[in-house]
Amino acid sequence: ALALVAPAFRFLARRWEAMSPQQHAEAARTGRFSWPSPYLGDIELSYEMLQESVAFDFEELARAWRVPALIWHGMQDEVVPWRESVEMAAS
Repeated sequence: ALALVAPAFRFLARRWEAMSPQQHAEAARTGRFSWPSPYLGDIELSYEMLQESVAFDFEELARAWRVPALIWHGMQDEVVPWRESVEMAAS
């Protein structure tokens, strides 16, 4: 079984989509990209992590899910979209 609290299933995909082409190029050049966090400021992450995230497609993860899970996710969460948790649970 699995217990998740406000899981950010698509956080890397959302970050990638929010980046401009210039930011993509800079991340590829430096090997780093930033993720703005309202709680921790800008967090620097590895560009390899962003590239690797392509292997973890949300829809494929939902189809392959085989264990019972309990997801807690507040509907007033302004950082991690709660609808993604509902979508995962409905899959």
